[in-house]
Amino acid sequence: MNSKDQKVRAADISFALKIEDTYTVQYALKKLAAAHLVESQRSGKETLFQLTSAGRNLYKRYSIVRSNFLLDAVAMISANDLDRLASVLRTISGIYEQAARNASSLNVGEEINLEK
Repeated sequence: MNSKDQKVRAADISFALKIEDTYTVQYALKKLAAAHLVESQRSGKETLFQLTSAGRNLYKRYSIVRSNFLLDAVAMISANDLDRLASVLRTISGIYEQAARNASSLNVGEEINLEK
């Protein structure tokens, strides 16, 4: 929500975060709204969500803390190691995504060999 600073649907958040269960996102948005960090607005049949000023302020503070931890951790890694690590992470991410697509395409009636 913060990256574009515009109103988004819960489905868009689910897609961006790769969360298949939109109920989880809806529940989180409900909690954020109760904390006055997010506000919702109906547009036709859809509900759009947007950060409040309190939500933006909290995100900015969180971003600074996260960056400090990330920068400290990355400082321990050389540029060559970081390039190799990024490559490995992209590969693992691709393998994970492919496995998730394969698993979701199985029919419930098919046997799954768990002995691998």
